[in-house]
Amino acid sequence: MDSSPNAARKDWMSTLAKADAARLLEAWETVPPAARPDYELLRPAEIGLVMVRGRTGGTGDRFNLGEMTVTRCAVRLANGETGLSWRSGRDKRAAEVAAVLDGMLQSSEMRAPAEALVAGLADEQSGRREAQRARAAPRSPVLHHDADAGRQGVSEAIDLGAVRRGFQRPALEAQRIYRRLLDAIARPGRIQDLSEAPEPPAGFTRAMAGIALTLLDFETKVWLDPRLRGGEAEAWLRFHCNCPFVEDPKAAAFALVVDAAAMPRLDAFDEGDARYPDRSTTIIVQIPALTGGETVSLEGPGIDGEIAVAPSGLPADIWQQVADNGREFQLGVDLMVVDDENVLGLPRTVRVAGARATD
Repeated sequence: MDSSPNAARKDWMSTLAKADAARLLEAWETVPPAARPDYELLRPAEIGLVMVRGRTGGTGDRFNLGEMTVTRCAVRLANGETGLSWRSGRDKRAAEVAAVLDGMLQSSEMRAPAEALVAGLADEQSGRREAQRARAAPRSPVLHHDADAGRQGVSEAIDLGAVRRGFQRPALEAQRIYRRLLDAIARPGRIQDLSEAPEPPAGFTRAMAGIALTLLDFETKVWLDPRLRGGEAEAWLRFHCNCPFVEDPKAAAFALVVDAAAMPRLDAFDEGDARYPDRSTTIIVQIPALTGGETVSLEGPGIDGEIAVAPSGLPADIWQQVADNGREFQLGVDLMVVDDENVLGLPRTVRVAGARATD
């Protein structure tokens, strides 16, 4: 039997994941108030869907059985321990309590009351399983759930104690930022305010963090600036966005750049193709300020005549690259430039006044 700390955590997270919400909250009320820790929400409880998978004959090929509703939550206790939960169902309070209990069980000084609570729930669940087996007619197993309900919350690769918060109201905050990103692309050259974005991890500005939380997910391949790889920003992205990272700029749906001077040229990224021009890379470049640099005039859709922009800290030849980027429209990358709290859109449709694309 595996007696490692991860195996123990897997067991108690599985118990908390499967516990009836009302029973879990009832058991939580038996914990003395003095034994309940203070905590902050690292990721507020949110509801989503996960795919349940089975195996043919219990051991054969995997197949998708169907989706189930789950609620997940992440908290940080006052002593620094991080608690996670993934629970079936839609009860956000139960998910929050389960995350707090996970944190308590990892702390030697808080473990005792949480251990007693989880042991009681585990005994009840075991009793129900035995009763179900007694009632069921003997039969050969056909389907096998491919992942334990508690395993998804355990991560050995990320130092969760150092992960900063994400959105506190994900749907509302993401909608507000997305609206401003649409305005930035639809109205090139006009600066949009993203100051409501959450506190960023080291290496990101607030604007970059807000864009990442809004646009990235488990299906969006990301090219991350080498300066950030292996650091706090990468861990933050893995935790909040679960996005896959790629080494090849051509394979990226999004690119996050913080060292503008050393960034690859725009044509090193995916420009899309004739069938799917929308699959090109969107590049977000972080710079010191959106003003104070070389002033250029932009033309194109969404601009009434011309508009002057002067972002500082971009590569010396960036405006020639922008001119070249639109030479084979509809192909080309889309560019967003951010400083601490603002974003400026430079889509592939924009033209630099007086500049000619090179052959």
